[in-house]
Amino acid sequence: MVVDFRRRTMLPLDDMLGHLHESLPQLSHSALHRCLVRHGISQRPSTTNATKRGKFSPVEMGYLHIDSSELRLEHGKRHLFVTIDRVTKFTYVAFYDAATKRNGAVFLREVVDAFPYKIHTVLTDNGAAFTEQPDI
Repeated sequence: MVVDFRRRTMLPLDDMLGHLHESLPQLSHSALHRCLVRHGISQRPSTTNATKRGKFSPVEMGYLHIDSSELRLEHGKRHLFVTIDRVTKFTYVAFYDAATKRNGAVFLREVVDAFPYKIHTVLTDNGAAFTEQPDI
């Protein structure tokens, strides 16, 4: 029963013991481990399809990543806009009352003024504030 349970669930040893304790109250941690070793399944198999975190491909200065986030404070909400250069890690941060397209445009103008070198690429993965050009 223990071997079949392990093969079907691949749970860690402590989790297995917790689930099996009701059916096998005499089962100890060490006895469970010895059983799994005897059957060659004491170690969970390593996953070969695990995602590996790699480094960004090399780029020139001026490749910016922009994000926005809502901050909940005691006196209300604030919206944080941040941009980071992938090469130099130069960072610019600004806070706004709302994450509107108008504030996004203002932030982008401030970023262009704040960075001491030419910006060639801007990447963002969230934030409607950066999706369309607002009517100004």
